[in-house]
Amino acid sequence: MRAVIYARVSTEEQAQKELSIPSQIEICKKFAVQNGYEVIDIFIDAGKSGTTSEREAFQELIAQAKKKPPPFNAILVYNYSRFSRNEMDSIVYEELLDRQHIKLISVTQPLPEDNAIRGLVRGIFRVIDNWYALNASQEARRGQIALIKQGYYCGGPVPYGYMLETLDNGRKRLVPNPETASVVQKIFEMVVSGYSYNEIISYLTQENIKPPRGRFWRKNSLSNIIHSHVYKGDFTYGRRAKKHKRRNRKEEWIIIENTHEALVSRDLWELAQRTHKKPEHIQRSPALLGGLIICAQCGSKMWYKKTYRQGKQYGNYICANREESGTCDMPAIAASIIENFVANKVIDILLASNIDEVIESIIKQQEENNGIKKLIQEKTKKLEQVHRTRKNLLRSLEILDLTDEDFIELNGRLRQLTEEEEEIKQKIEEYQKELALTDIPDKETIREALIKLKASANSINLDDKNALRDFLHIVVSKIFINTKAKEYQIILKIPSLESEERDSTGSP
Repeated sequence: MRAVIYARVSTEEQAQKELSIPSQIEICKKFAVQNGYEVIDIFIDAGKSGTTSEREAFQELIAQAKKKPPPFNAILVYNYSRFSRNEMDSIVYEELLDRQHIKLISVTQPLPEDNAIRGLVRGIFRVIDNWYALNASQEARRGQIALIKQGYYCGGPVPYGYMLETLDNGRKRLVPNPETASVVQKIFEMVVSGYSYNEIISYLTQENIKPPRGRFWRKNSLSNIIHSHVYKGDFTYGRRAKKHKRRNRKEEWIIIENTHEALVSRDLWELAQRTHKKPEHIQRSPALLGGLIICAQCGSKMWYKKTYRQGKQYGNYICANREESGTCDMPAIAASIIENFVANKVIDILLASNIDEVIESIIKQQEENNGIKKLIQEKTKKLEQVHRTRKNLLRSLEILDLTDEDFIELNGRLRQLTEEEEEIKQKIEEYQKELALTDIPDKETIREALIKLKASANSINLDDKNALRDFLHIVVSKIFINTKAKEYQIILKIPSLESEERDSTGSP
C-alpha cells in the first residue's frame, strides 16, 4: 500500500522535541515499515497553525488526494492534531478522504476497529484538538504576561533607546542603550519645552543622530517615541491582534507597569502627552511627477523627498524600497533633471509636426509595454529563486538530524521565505492585471486625442508648476526610471483621456 506523510509544527510547539518535524517523520516512517506501507512522498508545513486549512503543503496534499484515482491509499500523521485543530475542517476533509477511500492514520492514536466506537473516539479527539487550539493562545498570553511582569523581554523589535541584556538564566531584559538613551531623553525635554516636530527633527539631523529606522528622522518616528509607554518603564501588551493583523483599540491594551528601567520620569512623560496629543499633520508639497515615477529595478514607486544643503532646498525622487527597507540600491535622481526631461518630452510629442510618427511611436510603446513586462520577468525570476531555496530548506528539515536550535533557526528562515514568496506572487498578479487592462487603441482614436491635447500643450506655461503638474498627470500614466543605466520610459495614457472626455460630454 502506498502512503504519504504529513508533518506540521506551529510556532507554539517548536520547542517541544517530540513534536519537531524530523521526529514526526521518523516515527511515521517506522510505522510505515512495520505496517507494510510504502512512503511515496512527504508534505511539511513548518510554522503553520492547525486552526486554519490555509497551509501550502496541506492544500497540496488535499489536491493530490482529490485525483482519480488518488496516488496513495493512506495519510500518516504523528497525531490527528497535526492534520487539523479545527473541528469543522477535520470533518470536511476527512469526509473527502473517505470518499476517495484514503485512510487518515494517526500513528500515536490508534482507533478501535468497531465503526461505532471508532467514530465516537475520533469525535472526542476532534473536540480535544479544537479545545486545545482555543486554549493555547490564552495560555501563551498568560505565560507571556507572567514573564513580562518578572522583567523579561518576550520578543519583538527592541525599542529605540534600549538594548537587550542576557541574564544568567538565558532570559533577556531591556536595559538603556548608552548610545541612544540620551537621545530619547533629549526628545522628551524638547517636546515639553515647546519645540515643534520640525524643530526637533532639524536638531537631530544637524547633530547627525541616526533615526530608529531608515536614513531620515520623520514625524511619525518622533510621535511613536513620545507616545510609547515603554519610556516610562511600562510594557504594552496586545496592541495588535496577531490573527487578523489589525491594531486593537486602546481599551484592549494591557499596560504592565514597572517592567524595566524608565528613560524618563512619569511626570515628564505625562507632560509630553499633554503637550503633543496628536502628531502634526505632515504637509507635502505636490511634486510635479508625484505618484507617476516607478523604479525600473524593483517596481516600487519613487517618492519625492526634500533635502537641504547650505541653506538651499533641493528635491529628489528616491525608490520607496531603498528609503524604507534598503532592499533596493537604485540611486535617487534630482527632481529638476527628471521633471524638466519629462515635461519637455511630453510637450515635444504633442507639438510634433509629424503626427503620424508620434502615433506609430505610441502604438509601439503600448504594444511592448516594456516597463511592466520587464518587472513581471524580474519578479518571476526572483520567485523561482525563492521557491528553490524554500524547497531545499524543506528537504533539509526532512532528512537532516537537527538539534532544536538548528530546527528553530531553519524554521524561522522557512517562514520568511514563505512570506516573501507570497508577496512576490501578489506583486506579479498586480502587474499582470495592469498589463491585461492595457488597451491598445486604433490610430484614429489616438489622432483625435492628440489634436485635442495639442491646443492645451500650446498654452501650457512651463513656469506654472501647478498647471503643468495637472496637465502631466492627465497625459502620463507611468514613468519607468533606471538611474543606473540612465534609461527612462514614459507611458502615455492619451487614449484613456479621449474616452473620459466622451463620457463627460455625453457624445458617442
